[in-house]
Amino acid sequence: MSDEVDRETYKGWTIKIVYDESPSNPRTEWDNFGHMLCFHSGYNLGDEHQYSSDQYESLEELFKEIEKEKGECYMLPLRLYDHSGISISTSESYPYNDRWDSGSVGFIYVSRKEILKEYKVKKVSKTLKKTVMDNLQSEVETYNQYLTGDVYGYVVEDPVDEEVDSCYGFYGSDFKDNGLRECAEQIIDDAKPDYDKKAKTEKDLKTTLQNNNLTINNLKESWKGNLITDEQLQRYAGKIVYNEVQK
Repeated sequence: MSDEVDRETYKGWTIKIVYDESPSNPRTEWDNFGHMLCFHSGYNLGDEHQYSSDQYESLEELFKEIEKEKGECYMLPLRLYDHSGISISTSESYPYNDRWDSGSVGFIYVSRKEILKEYKVKKVSKTLKKTVMDNLQSEVETYNQYLTGDVYGYVVEDPVDEEVDSCYGFYGSDFKDNGLRECAEQIIDDAKPDYDKKAKTEKDLKTTLQNNNLTINNLKESWKGNLITDEQLQRYAGKIVYNEVQK
């Protein structure tokens, strides 16, 4: 199992929060709005592209070339911090301005034509421009979560510590915002009524057996009506009664 980060209790059930050890790469496995162009000799970062940094004196020159091809574009510069792992951001504050371990690594952009097509509008208003830039920023943050291992999953266990469900691929450590907690709690809400019904049946059966008030016919009716499972029957009725019931 993946390393456990935290655990929560919900209605008597356990939600284990664990690291996702094999998260999907948002830049190669997802559909994205922006185009992320990165250049680094040691890492393969961002989207696949045909550009080479050797062909341009600067990233600004490359961006101008892209605008010649695609028209007006909206862009955010990217910086990489490389120290005991890598982290990418649009920020120019520490550690992304560290003189030794950080530097410019590329940019993320989207063309005006793509924006008009995506939002089905005829012009890019100030409000829409802000939305677009926020979307680009969000894509960078998600990619950074992937690069830094900030991706999680959950394992749901019932009151007797049996695993009921698990799911992975939640980016970021805000488990309310990324939907992890909601998904795990929904699994519990869906499974709990059936679990409680079976637990009550099991408890009632055990009590009845202890009081010696249950006949073979009563037990057979419960088993045939699927109110108790084979496992429950063997556990509480014993092997002799179990064999008798199945005749």
